[in-house]
Amino acid sequence: MREISGRSRLYNVLPGELTGGDIESAQTFLDSKSPSDLKFWASQRSREPYSCGDQRFRMVVDKPNGGNRDKAVLFLSEFGTPDLPRLIAKARITRDFIDPEASLVIQPSSVNGEDNMNFSHDERLRLLKGDLQPYIARIAIVMKSLSDPEDLTIFGPSQGATVGMAYASSDEVHATALTIVEAPNVAERNSLSLAQDFAQSGQDLARVVRANFDNHERPLAQLIEKDASSPVSMARFIVSAMHPDNMATVGVMQHNTASEHIKAVLDKGGSVVHAWGDVDNVSPAFNNQRIADEFEAQPRYASRVLRNMGHTAMDFYALDGALARLAHNLHTTPIDVG
Repeated sequence: MREISGRSRLYNVLPGELTGGDIESAQTFLDSKSPSDLKFWASQRSREPYSCGDQRFRMVVDKPNGGNRDKAVLFLSEFGTPDLPRLIAKARITRDFIDPEASLVIQPSSVNGEDNMNFSHDERLRLLKGDLQPYIARIAIVMKSLSDPEDLTIFGPSQGATVGMAYASSDEVHATALTIVEAPNVAERNSLSLAQDFAQSGQDLARVVRANFDNHERPLAQLIEKDASSPVSMARFIVSAMHPDNMATVGVMQHNTASEHIKAVLDKGGSVVHAWGDVDNVSPAFNNQRIADEFEAQPRYASRVLRNMGHTAMDFYALDGALARLAHNLHTTPIDVG
């Protein structure tokens, strides 16, 4: 643990990029927004569906009036997460840490009653076989509607890390700033093993939240812990997570493809911030460290171990913003080759 400047309390967060001011900024945002405020904000920015072939899908897209048209932040959802208040809050705080005037794209998951991604039968089969093109195609369509901003920062937590790596490394995408947190696709395993790892992480959720959040970021941190301990909330999540789109996506998270994607992003001149916790096995620390050892000499690559955090690391709002800001800075700062 380390002490954050301006605070007497110790937090279980390692990266030196995270400051007391970052936490205050995130807290100010959370104090000013209720969950209903966040849901309404998202509903006003996801009313018109996009088309991918015969399939209609939705994402949340915010283009600030008079904003920077050449800059955008893409925030990708975790497994089975629709445009819930937590997702919206994390995405907006992350955008604010980089540039409040940047466009913001939020990719929600399909859940019970909300076919946000709306994959076809054939697309689900492709996902089950490990092919992420159905996600890549949808993201590309939305980015094209924004004229493919030159300055793009991608934040991918958990499943979002798997999707983000595939999109950022695809041939049709220019160099980007990519942040991946707790990526499942750093280890080879079957779907049952992956499900068991996710289940264990869920059991540890309340404990990890208490250890890392304490009294800061109060409103939504308490909501997370309450949801974790509520059988009704957990049952509702399980039903929604069983949406066929999500079950198909499990097929792309159980294979070790992270290293090749990271290499492709770096080879095209992009940057990668690679973070993981050391508590549970959704994204095993040993596998992450092996990948970090492979790329540590790359000037636009940075790894961060999140001590005493597990798969809930991405629920620390200020940390999300600080890691994404680091990736953006690595991407935009000239490298001294002398």
